[in-house]
Amino acid sequence: MRSNVLMFCLISFYIVTGCSSRTSCYRFTLRGELDGMKYGKMFLYKQGDSRHPLDSAEVSGGKFVLKTAVPEPGKFTIQVNRKSLICYLDGEEMFLKGNYDSFSKSKLEGSPANDLDKKYQNLLDKYVRSECDSLLREYRKAFGANDVELGDRLMTRILQLENEVQFQLTEELVRENPNSIFSAHISTLVLGGSYEKGKKLYDLLGSKARASSWGVALKQRVEELERTAIGKNCPDFEMTGVNGEKFMMSSLLGSSFKNSLVIIDFWASWCGPCRQEMKSLMERYKEFNGRGVQFLSISIDDSEKKWKEAYKEEGFPWLSVWDEKGWNNSKIREIFGITQIPFIILLDKDGKIAAKNIRRNTLREKIVELLNQ
Repeated sequence: MRSNVLMFCLISFYIVTGCSSRTSCYRFTLRGELDGMKYGKMFLYKQGDSRHPLDSAEVSGGKFVLKTAVPEPGKFTIQVNRKSLICYLDGEEMFLKGNYDSFSKSKLEGSPANDLDKKYQNLLDKYVRSECDSLLREYRKAFGANDVELGDRLMTRILQLENEVQFQLTEELVRENPNSIFSAHISTLVLGGSYEKGKKLYDLLGSKARASSWGVALKQRVEELERTAIGKNCPDFEMTGVNGEKFMMSSLLGSSFKNSLVIIDFWASWCGPCRQEMKSLMERYKEFNGRGVQFLSISIDDSEKKWKEAYKEEGFPWLSVWDEKGWNNSKIREIFGITQIPFIILLDKDGKIAAKNIRRNTLREKIVELLNQ
């Protein structure tokens, strides 16, 4: 009888905490002290899942103590009554202090990953965001004045900050903190569909970070992106033309695109930056049309009608096709690892991938480089 009761207690514990004998458990204590409130209840959720609390604790006199276990450290949502805070939890003894009225600004102590996140955000503010904000204001003026040349220069610098500079900051942070769960998490967010970036970051991670859910996801992502790495042959896929005709990428590369550089532009009618990118692409078309450069726009619209309407509005003179699967179910988007648009791929004259996620003046420079080879 006692053994049955003990087994029931153990099973109940593992159901509540989300751990089992076959998984490693992360056990911690979180203490809270909040001004501006007396009583209530705090809930702990896995970030992104607000329907299933992992555990809870009573708040009395603005204080609470949560002693619990979850499968692994990670990013969580702490909710007190109706206010919430998203943070990383990876310490053993952590303390949350703040004011209930400004709960989202509460200070969490004892979580190395959360401290690293704050350091990273400060670096982005200093080296990326402040300059980007200034450049974006200038870019909007240039775009409004239809000054494509100035707009291209400004957007090229913005993209350099958001992609290259941010990646350099991330790479250095991961190198210095190889076993932090934050390093594993941020690595999954800065790839931009790049196998090369993902591989570099994964190789920097320590065994502990690689074993985390984010580390496992990064490894899987890198393996998926290897098939569209720089130098690989462009994968084959099917597209639909404006009159309902079907196109295979392999057929285009063997006929009208043969022995040409190919600019593949992924866009959608609802994407404002994509429509802005068209103005720059139109300038590239004027410059390189007839010089061994072909253009292809692939819409990932869910609506065929909206795609055709936008296609007519833009009036670009090159081949425009549609991915009938739409954004959520697009196999083409999955193949190339596209998480946001506009997204431009450049193929060399042999149909191999020469560049991914390349835009504005950087795209122009790469075209000139390949034409001169």
